[in-house]
Amino acid sequence: MNNQCKINTLTKSSHAELSQWLVFRLGDDMYAHNVIQLQEVLGNKAILPTSDAPKWISGVIHLRGNLIKIIDIRLCFQLPHRPITDDTRIVIMSNGQHQFGFIVDAICEVIYLTMSEVDSAPLNLPYQMLGNCIQGTVNRDDNALILVDITQLFSLDEWEEIHH
Repeated sequence: MNNQCKINTLTKSSHAELSQWLVFRLGDDMYAHNVIQLQEVLGNKAILPTSDAPKWISGVIHLRGNLIKIIDIRLCFQLPHRPITDDTRIVIMSNGQHQFGFIVDAICEVIYLTMSEVDSAPLNLPYQMLGNCIQGTVNRDDNALILVDITQLFSLDEWEEIHH
């Protein structure tokens, strides 16, 4: 794994309710997504292009007999294109109705967080246009994490467009 990803994990405490978060990197920023919706993380897998999908859909992958749409969240976060590397991963999740995947530059680790560690998203956060997707921020050991819920990135109409 890339050394730029290292963040120390919280020691489990019986005094606080903990949740697990998957930490990943996009560009120079670190993000974390609650693992509750996580199904699996895949290495480099052939993404087949689709001709009629929105521009933020990279394509589809075949996964155990199912076609899974893959979202390029770099485009959604208005980040420049980055070529696929050995560290690139596809995170497979479910929004409760459909499976989908999204591409990240690297997976760093799984951490435990308590709600007392989470700050609300600052008003000057560069990704404020992402609305409900940003769940808050956490600062640990001079590392800033942006907590996201990718299932909140799109409206219901956009989810319908993704899955048709």
